[in-house]
Amino acid sequence: MNTDLPNTNSLLFHLQTPDYRKKICHLSDPSSLKSCLEIDLNEMERLTSRLFLQLVEEKNKENLPYILAIAKIKTTKAKYAYDAISLQERLLDQGFKDPITKEEISKVSYYALNSLGNTEFEYLLALSNQESLKQSAINFIVAKNNQTKPEGMKALGDCFRYGQGIEKNLREAVHFYKLSVDQGCAAAQFSLGYCYQFGEGVEKNLQEAVRLYNLSVDQGHASAQNRLGCCYQYGTGVEKNLQEAVRLYKLSADQGNAFGQNNLGCCYQYGIGVEKNLQEAVRLYKLSADQGNAFGQYNLGSCYRKGIEIEKNLEKAVCLYKLSVDQGCALAQNNLGYCYQKGIGIEENLQEAVRLYKLSADQGNEFGQHNLGYCYENGIGTRTNWQEAARLYKLSADQGNSQAQKKLTRLEASCILF
Repeated sequence: MNTDLPNTNSLLFHLQTPDYRKKICHLSDPSSLKSCLEIDLNEMERLTSRLFLQLVEEKNKENLPYILAIAKIKTTKAKYAYDAISLQERLLDQGFKDPITKEEISKVSYYALNSLGNTEFEYLLALSNQESLKQSAINFIVAKNNQTKPEGMKALGDCFRYGQGIEKNLREAVHFYKLSVDQGCAAAQFSLGYCYQFGEGVEKNLQEAVRLYNLSVDQGHASAQNRLGCCYQYGTGVEKNLQEAVRLYKLSADQGNAFGQNNLGCCYQYGIGVEKNLQEAVRLYKLSADQGNAFGQYNLGSCYRKGIEIEKNLEKAVCLYKLSVDQGCALAQNNLGYCYQKGIGIEENLQEAVRLYKLSADQGNEFGQHNLGYCYENGIGTRTNWQEAARLYKLSADQGNSQAQKKLTRLEASCILF
């Protein structure tokens, strides 16, 4: 080995030069990097591994491009791959939350995991003490090794869709879903239908979504039955048909699908496409809530709060709302906020009420917007701000909330906004 070649310190010195850093960032394979650094390949691997650790320890966002350049090297050292994917967690813990930075960090995991073989992957799992890290890596490797099968292609699509062990890429997710759909995979038909319905990685197309849901339903897919039921209930991509919605919800609920159970419960509670049956509604909400479904928890909580076909229990209602809030349910955020505002089933806390109303309003919930506007108008748990109250009332009124419209009209008529 050439003794005049740079050591770690001189390599770090080179990296202090912006032009040199730019140059190294564009390298994507060991031979190119070797040529740039003029060092032996084995020595390069040793230096870059040490350099990687030093750059990580600096916890400096500016180091990300250079860390990424190193991660692009197709190393066969599983320990290095583990260091690379651990970096994602470590830097995010340091507060690097902006989308661009998070995207760059995720690329490190992508390149590192792609460099692994199966035997090295086992070593990676042995090193990892983070269950979430293990599971995302497992999902990706398993899907990658089975990508010629329809289930494997669907699983690989899921990895791209949710960023499991690989950089999130919705278009790639759609690509693999389509390959799986072409082989008749019911789960992929459902997932691709969802992408078409909500425009994830593909242009929104409600009719195509319904077509794919129908293909999946024909194979008995419970989630597709529930989703197609929603389409029929609200007339999404298909003519509204409440009886057909109920039929599909029943098929889904009978298979134990928590969303289908909750939606069928709503139909029984409000008499949507079926005769009203509150006892059956509560039974279905319980089944859904017992599976941890946020909407089932919210609806069952409301039954406990109002005593709907069940003994009234405000403390249990609050407990269920909290479980739902923890999963980000906007309806539960609003209702739990109201409980805090009025001291229902829990000690009054106006500041917590405002915080929860904000969470709900930020998700576009009309009730959260209305209640938060009321707090701003009357200085409840926050400073009085009539302009903000009017803004929130208008957002809620635009969604058809009549109470918000009345309050907005009153504010405007009082001239206090001018």
